[in-house]
Amino acid sequence: MVALGRTALSPGKLLRWALHLLLAFCFSNGGATSAPNLIFAEPAQEIDALQSCFASPWAAGITGRGQLIGVGDSGVDLESCYFAHVAPNGTFLTPGPWHRKVEAYNPTYGDSVDGNGHGTHTAGTLAGSAVPIGEDAISGASLWDGIARDARLVISDLGVGNSGQLHLPQDLAAYYGWAYDKGARVHSDSWGGDGDVYDSLSQETDRFCWEHDDFLCVFAAGNYGSIMNPANAKNCVAVGAIDAGYNIIAPFSAAGPTSDGRVKPDILAPGETRSAAPAPGGGPGCFTQVSEGTSMAAPIVAGAAALVRQYLIEGYYPSGFPLDGDSIPAPSAALIKAMLLNGAEPLLGSEAAQQGFGRVHLGPQALSIRNNATDSTRMFIVDRRALAHGQTHRYCAHVTTLGVAVASADASEQLRVTLVWTDPPALLSASGPLLVNDLDLELLPLAADGTMRTSERLPESPNRLDNAERVLYPLQRHHAAFMIQVKGHRVPRPRTALGGQPYALVATGPGLTAMDWTDAVSCSQYVL
Repeated sequence: MVALGRTALSPGKLLRWALHLLLAFCFSNGGATSAPNLIFAEPAQEIDALQSCFASPWAAGITGRGQLIGVGDSGVDLESCYFAHVAPNGTFLTPGPWHRKVEAYNPTYGDSVDGNGHGTHTAGTLAGSAVPIGEDAISGASLWDGIARDARLVISDLGVGNSGQLHLPQDLAAYYGWAYDKGARVHSDSWGGDGDVYDSLSQETDRFCWEHDDFLCVFAAGNYGSIMNPANAKNCVAVGAIDAGYNIIAPFSAAGPTSDGRVKPDILAPGETRSAAPAPGGGPGCFTQVSEGTSMAAPIVAGAAALVRQYLIEGYYPSGFPLDGDSIPAPSAALIKAMLLNGAEPLLGSEAAQQGFGRVHLGPQALSIRNNATDSTRMFIVDRRALAHGQTHRYCAHVTTLGVAVASADASEQLRVTLVWTDPPALLSASGPLLVNDLDLELLPLAADGTMRTSERLPESPNRLDNAERVLYPLQRHHAAFMIQVKGHRVPRPRTALGGQPYALVATGPGLTAMDWTDAVSCSQYVL
């Protein structure tokens, strides 16, 4: 046995951690290079892909402002221009409320340095923001700033030196809890355990999320094989990888389903990225490197989650403009996850077991923002509404399209509805499905006279495995009305204070309006 940090790892588990770190962090250009010299050498394909999926929130000023993101990795180089805070006298500030990028740095599990660059790279993708440092002068935002470049970080250092090994936290509740107490509500983790079964790592993750329903953990799905734990936890977002062109699943990306048949990964993001790197030989500098793996994909989605959270807190919903009176100050993790999954774009020809809900895209199906005059997509959300066993909630949805037949892949002419709930942890001894509270999502089109077109009901059969469900309905009529149903098929463990299982519901569509259900005729004849 080899003692690491707060726990002892078997040689097999130690090897698994080391292999995951190496597989998830492969240098494709031979090492770190100073960032300013690489602007025109980098393939435009990767840049264009990321710009296209985050252009709308970035243009609206949604850049992570006011958000704290937790990250556990091999450490972060705080003298990198992407994280450094240099005082006027030239000294580097230590982490704290005064630091521009790092609220807190926890060396409990590892040390206070990043010996191999893995953590610096993932943290740079999350929230790196380059500033002039030393002789590396940078004008304006760097091309390699993070997805949530104005967010700040709460860092748990899990690595020791340059060994490539990570310290497994013995108590994940304490690990997540430290970041949570510092204010982080999104947590990014590009590491995994030594198996693909639902184990104590998965259970502890689900339990912490159940007990802290505004905490969203984002995990790399793993490389070359099946979904690792705790990425296979029900309540986290497991992230697989796509290539730089944004349209093909990366060959190294772990594929589902999980051992009990659930859909994982949940979502995909580019798995080959350029991001911050420690200076060769140590010391301050502004360096980047290209790396690949699902480790690189996970912080893209975690950064996206921080943007979604800022959108809700700053009151962009429902108007599409930031209004203080519309602020949702503590959105649930289920709502943030539902918005991410609702916006994800399916890859044609790929199975759900490989791609989950598709590639990450914070377009109008994820965030309804009024900075595009040609986009008519509107959003409807429900958060923390509790559903008891045997109970049904109904909503009336009405959309207005251009009146032309469209392909189902055209997101602008789809009604999308996504249901997510934070499920209680399953027993480690459980056999079969691990879902505890089972809710059902149904979409029923309505005829003009209020008749329910049951032959077009979606989905065709209920999902008894997953706590995230989505329906995509192609629109081919100028006006269309629908009944959305959320059913409490089985709720043996309700949240006591609410008397049921809380859920988040997100619907988007052209000209969408939605409300609580009254009756079929009123819904079908509703006119804007």
